[in-house]
Amino acid sequence: MDEMKLIEILRAKDKGDKLFYKLEEIKARAEPLLAKITETFPEYTIHDIRHSEKVLEKLEVVIPDSLKQEMNVYEVFFLMASAYLHDIGMVDLLELIEEDEEEFKKFREFIKKEKLKEPEISDEEAKRRFIREHHHIRSEKWIMKHYPKLGIKEEDEHQARIIRRICRGHRKEDLSSKEFDSQRAYGGEIINEPLLSVFLRIADELDLDFERAPLIIYESFKPKDTISKEEWEKNQSVSGVARSKEDPSLIKVSATCKSSKVHRALKML
Repeated sequence: MDEMKLIEILRAKDKGDKLFYKLEEIKARAEPLLAKITETFPEYTIHDIRHSEKVLEKLEVVIPDSLKQEMNVYEVFFLMASAYLHDIGMVDLLELIEEDEEEFKKFREFIKKEKLKEPEISDEEAKRRFIREHHHIRSEKWIMKHYPKLGIKEEDEHQARIIRRICRGHRKEDLSSKEFDSQRAYGGEIINEPLLSVFLRIADELDLDFERAPLIIYESFKPKDTISKEEWEKNQSVSGVARSKEDPSLIKVSATCKSSKVHRALKML
């Protein structure tokens, strides 16, 4: 039997069609926001809605079919919604710094440390680094504050809380902490927040093949930023990501590296 896609599993379950249409609305509302990421990070690999779609594709690789079938309708919905929203915090949303006293304090401290390490760094570059480093927390905060704008009903704050937590968990968070509940009750089902965060984190990391870093775009502007340059070259070296047919527990990433630096970066990943 062919493996079922997450979207097919969602629609086959009770309440699935209703959640599918809500998911489409979340995607439509996230798309113009995600398109703004390139304004702040013009040299970055693709981070717009295409990246979200690729993360969804990688989730099909990460989650075995048997486990997909075990997920309840809300777990599938929350995971897919989080795939669309996890990078919202990469947008330079002024309110996340200027209207949040705690965040502004963290921002100023971060800038001070960066200036000490690298006195020549511009304020703009230091700010970019702050946004990149904290984007998962920024995503969580923005989703919680503006979830009705994303197509989530105003009266369903609980739904927003679960989605924002999974988005936060996609990067640099201790998923065994009490903040991530493996037994979160919602709508008569149990939601495993740490597990969904793990799936999203791995799928996000695995969106690293050449399609995310088109050569024609790379050659048109040749990124000057060292980190961006390495990311582009790392992505361009990867031919694909797939689950092994010989060992279904193994995810294969195949690459041809043109430098030891890129090879080392991929091995670290």
